[in-house]
Amino acid sequence: MSNTDFQRLLEPGYIGGLKTRNHIIKTASGTSFVEPTGYMSQRAIDYYENLARGGVGLLIVESCGVEYPLGVQHPPVQLHLDDDKYIPSYRKLTDAVRKQGCPVFIQFQHAGPWNPTGKLPKRDTRAASTLTVEELPGGRFDPPRGLSHEEVFTYIDIWASAIERAARAGFDGCEVNGGSCHFINTFFSRVWNRREDEYGPQTLENRSRFM
Repeated sequence: MSNTDFQRLLEPGYIGGLKTRNHIIKTASGTSFVEPTGYMSQRAIDYYENLARGGVGLLIVESCGVEYPLGVQHPPVQLHLDDDKYIPSYRKLTDAVRKQGCPVFIQFQHAGPWNPTGKLPKRDTRAASTLTVEELPGGRFDPPRGLSHEEVFTYIDIWASAIERAARAGFDGCEVNGGSCHFINTFFSRVWNRREDEYGPQTLENRSRFM
């Protein structure tokens, strides 16, 4: 193995106008280091600061709910940035990471009907459309209530508000989780999406309109 085998990996990269010092990215895998109160813990700040000091090119802070508790699948140990009061504690994390010369993103998600442990309390689970227990694609989901047309716009605002908070907290960018079995994917997927409005499954444009 020569010294040039990983030359490209260690060269600076760009995401839009954002420069990274190399092509190594810490993905949004979770730690559950958040405080039960929802504030960023010192343990989490130290963890991400040490990763940045170690030389990673970009940090993506773990999966963060845009709504709480409906938007998370692991309460109370999952991040959520659904209120302005959390911004200062998140700012401490971004300051610590960027002090090490590393840009930092955050991944936003909404669990929607996903209930991976089966232990989430009974709640008003929401998705693109209403499905019965018999219609669910597996046993790791709660039967959801389909959003009204008005509620779709409410949820667009919920997502946009979380991203605005991230900007105010000092994050360089946001990764939106619209795949897997989460809330946004219930619009993309014909299995989940049975709507008859402009967010319905009739065309790819309609299915992707929420995103």
